[in-house]
Amino acid sequence: MSKNIKAGDIIEAKISKIGYCGEGIHKANGIVLFIPRALPDDVVRVKISKLKKKYGSAEIIDIIKPSPARVAPKCRAYEAGCGGCQWLNFDYSSQLYWKTRITRESLKHIGSISAEVKDIIPMSNPYLYRNKLSCRYDAAKRLGLNKENTHEIVEIDECRQELPSNMEIYKALRNTNIPNSITQVHIRSNDKGEAGLYFFVKRKDSGVEKLAFYLQKRIKGLTGVGVSIYNKYVQLSGIPYISQKVGGIIYQIPVNGFFQTNYIQSEKMLELVRDAMRPDCNDTVLDLYCGVGFFALDIAGLVKYVYGVENNLASINYAKENAKLNKIKNVEFIAKDVNKSLSGFKRGSITSVILDPPRTGCEKEVIEELVRIMPKKIVYVSCAPDTLARDLSLLLASGYKVKSCLPLDMFPQTYHIENVVCLEE
Repeated sequence: MSKNIKAGDIIEAKISKIGYCGEGIHKANGIVLFIPRALPDDVVRVKISKLKKKYGSAEIIDIIKPSPARVAPKCRAYEAGCGGCQWLNFDYSSQLYWKTRITRESLKHIGSISAEVKDIIPMSNPYLYRNKLSCRYDAAKRLGLNKENTHEIVEIDECRQELPSNMEIYKALRNTNIPNSITQVHIRSNDKGEAGLYFFVKRKDSGVEKLAFYLQKRIKGLTGVGVSIYNKYVQLSGIPYISQKVGGIIYQIPVNGFFQTNYIQSEKMLELVRDAMRPDCNDTVLDLYCGVGFFALDIAGLVKYVYGVENNLASINYAKENAKLNKIKNVEFIAKDVNKSLSGFKRGSITSVILDPPRTGCEKEVIEELVRIMPKKIVYVSCAPDTLARDLSLLLASGYKVKSCLPLDMFPQTYHIENVVCLEE
């Protein structure tokens, strides 16, 4: 590490680019500094907070010359340090440019992949799209989101990203006496204004039950209230799900389960997956990490049969109910770890595979089993360009080729990037 700079120093920094996690990047004496909320072409005065041998982090003290892409965030929570939206200060067209560029650079530098990456598909109105609000509650009776890179809580007056129904429930809770046993609050809404609510609690408390029934009576559109205690979910009032139509399918979505955060862009994602797969009536499809059947149920009407695999039993149960609700019979949902489920499929038995793994990507065993089964097509849906690049490099080494890579802006005002990649043997 250079002796010219050290932790605690204040330096002037010209921001050259943006890193994968959304921070501005400045190189000083051979050290790469990552600076939250700094934008390309900013000239800023920063205080170096941490230093390693080749990289470090710094905090903005003053903006000497703002980037042309810098805009007013118009959000008091953001100005107070809320970490929910990292790029509210970033012009939307510039966000789109950098998300496309980051995807291209990730594939090239991490996976040594030279495939064409098309320009990202934007959201027509990049606000008021988040259908789930997750908050923390602390001993100081603050209910809100984490301050960026800390465990401190920032309370919210308004949020430009959440669906209005989420914010209505949040505001009602802030004006309520919340029991100290509650540590987290999670709210999920549909596009009709109906919402479900559940709490993480550290102990059983009669006050939580009283609060649940109080809120159920008071808040219009609240479908139910539940609690999660010691990793067990218990419904206290109402029902444990909301219903939402995406594309042509009605989904029952568990309030405490996973579903796509942006309904509008989710419909576009279904279109991208269908276009990439080009399904026909003879295809047998394997949907891995299938959740409540989001892709499996959408594609079922176009193919011979679909298997959906997911290790979360509750999600699989909802997937089965969603199949019944939509009168879809050519699907089978399997509750099993993905890497253990593939041994049951013979080589050539699966025509196409849909992969939608968590941010950490696929286990190596999953890639190995896919290569053994050798489907003609794999459609990989990813929310993390780094693990996407890693997994694609393994599939390409086994003979697959990238036919298309389409970024989709599922998370405007944040650094997160969704990609739909089609591979063929």
